[in-house]
Order: sequence, then C-alpha cells, then structure tokens
Amino acid sequence: MNFDPSKYIKAGSLYFAAFLFAKGAELADIEVNHGQVIFCFFNSPECEIWSERFKRSAEALIDARLYSSAIRILSSQRRELLMKLHAGKS
Repeated sequence: MNFDPSKYIKAGSLYFAAFLFAKGAELADIEVNHGQVIFCFFNSPECEIWSERFKRSAEALIDARLYSSAIRILSSQRRELLMKLHAGKS
C-alpha cells in the first residue's frame, strides 16, 4: 500500500510506533517492506508533536503502563501479519 507521506507517519521501530499508539495516534495500516514491518499512522498536528518529542527523548514522557500495553498490542499485530505472510508463501 502506497501512502501520501503528508497524510501518514511511518514507524519502522516498534518502540516509536508504540509511543505514537499509546499517545493516541490512529493506526492506519501495517505494511511489510523488504521484510521490515512498518506501522503507518494517520498524520495530525498532535502526531507531528509526538514524533518530535520522541526524537528528543528527554521530552517523550508517557505512562509506562500505556506504553507497555501499546508494545504488546503492536507486537501481536506484527506477529499476526508476519504469520499470514509466511503462511501465504507455503
């Protein structure tokens, strides 16, 4: 799936994706590009701010329980997608 970069934020890092997800960013899709899972979020002014805060880690404050839960949820979705892709190759 090809996305207009101005409408979406892509996260190749599970931890960055979990940060955005826990902050409330809406997940648009999960894609696989050359074996790497990419989480695609709808872009918004808030999402831009969260992205910048994550890059400057000292400003990336988040509830640990929400972050941990987001990591588990996205990890599970990533695992399911990879299992489907692998099953399709058999």
